[in-house]
Amino acid sequence: MSKNYKITPEQFRDLQHYNRMFEHHADGVSQLCDEERSDIEYGFTLGKLHSNLRDHYLDMSILLTKIVDQQ
Repeated sequence: MSKNYKITPEQFRDLQHYNRMFEHHADGVSQLCDEERSDIEYGFTLGKLHSNLRDHYLDMSILLTKIVDQQ
């Protein structure tokens, strides 16, 4: 069973933003592996990545809920 959803231009813009951020974070992980770094640098970078991904996850979850709840 499928359902069609309508989204606003702002919601579509937000989805495009998350799409770009997934690519940005993937590039960040790739760059992290390009050269050897200190444990502190790895920890800081991974902590920042985790925090950003968690924020994007929560924001995207809210956006998806708004899309599903739209009449």
